[in-house]
Amino acid sequence: MNARYRTPLFVLAVLAASAVTCVVTGRLARCVCERTPEPPGERLRRELALSPEQQPAVDALEREHAARAAGLSARIGEVNRELAAAIRETGGASPRVAAAVLKNHELQAALQQAALDRVFGLKDVLTPAQYGKLLDLTANAIEGGGR
Repeated sequence: MNARYRTPLFVLAVLAASAVTCVVTGRLARCVCERTPEPPGERLRRELALSPEQQPAVDALEREHAARAAGLSARIGEVNRELAAAIRETGGASPRVAAAVLKNHELQAALQQAALDRVFGLKDVLTPAQYGKLLDLTANAIEGGGR
């Protein structure tokens, strides 16, 4: 392959991978975003019929996830600003643009993993039936059916 086309093709491949990750992460977050008025953890309480004994452990995991997700979201915003600056300053495909896209992709993946870690972290707190329902809710949200 001609060296002249390698960098633009690489940038396009990275952008495509980043777009797929953004779509998957967006689907995970969509349920939460569309139900903004509902307090955090309320949907879990309602959908899983949490007992008063389970609630403190679930709340602690929710707080931990919220802090982790906020940090990652802030970092994604910073990287998006870096990407925008790189596009403006380089005028198109460049190693700097590719590096920012890769970093965005890594952070989006970390955010998705944080959401999944939150779900999987509830296994020891929930009953097997509750955990099974949580996994179904999570899978539905990923597929787009959790709206």
